[in-house]
Amino acid sequence: MNNKDIERVQQEVHTANHIKMYERKKTKPVDITLEELKMSHDNYLYDQQIEMIKEELKEFINERGK
Repeated sequence: MNNKDIERVQQEVHTANHIKMYERKKTKPVDITLEELKMSHDNYLYDQQIEMIKEELKEFINERGK
């Protein structure tokens, strides 16, 4: 076998492996629990409240500085 043949065989094996790996990932269900989803939602709400407080503090500081 020459180098081109070896490269072609390696590419075919590489491509086949990637296709198999993609198919496994595509059919794998999402492993997130309801508890994790609730925590994620709570964290999002918490982050939103923190951002609102920061904005209110900025406004308060700006008004006080006048």
